Amino acid sequence: DSLVAYFNFDNGSVNDLSGNGSTLQNFGGHFTTDENGVANNAISFDGLSQYARITLSENLVDDFTIFLRVYNTPNNDANYDRLIGFESYNLELAKSGSNLSFYSNSCGWNSLNGGVAQYSWHDVVLSKSGSQVYVFINESLTDSLSCSANFFGDDLDLGRALGGGEYAAFRISELVFFNKGIRALKGSNSVSSIYQWS
Repeated sequence: DSLVAYFNFDNGSVNDLSGNGSTLQNFGGHFTTDENGVANNAISFDGLSQYARITLSENLVDDFTIFLRVYNTPNNDANYDRLIGFESYNLELAKSGSNLSFYSNSCGWNSLNGGVAQYSWHDVVLSKSGSQVYVFINESLTDSLSCSANFFGDDLDLGRALGGGEYAAFRISELVFFNKGIRALKGSNSVSSIYQWS
């Protein structure tokens, strides 16, 4: 099974609904409305000190897919603030205003095409298949870049760089991790039907 962890935060829950035993510890984030206006179905971080620590049930090694349904709240600074930050800076996804960037130790910083407008919800998929990293925003492929190095890690912070700093302001109503790239999951670049977990 390619599904590693699935968090939907419904009714204020931080449980991993995949049944694989990944854990999420919430440090200050508060529950709020999701994209449908349903109360307590999303978690919000203030960009100042709030974050969550996630320990996955297995390492993400080499190929992976990460799905986030996020509401882009403006940050209090002009930095690239971390939506997700893995251990040892192996992989980071950051935002500045409406711009996204991707970082890994081996491939450095990469500004990404496409964007996530502020004050609105977006589906963001970050996926590595072989030597290519793909980024989808709202089901459309917005960028791809070559990055042949393997990634690994099972610890990450949601809302800051792992270990502290670069806090991001946003809401999130769904977070999913797979141990396969998007091509292995779907056999194509389309993400339109990987919403099977919803």
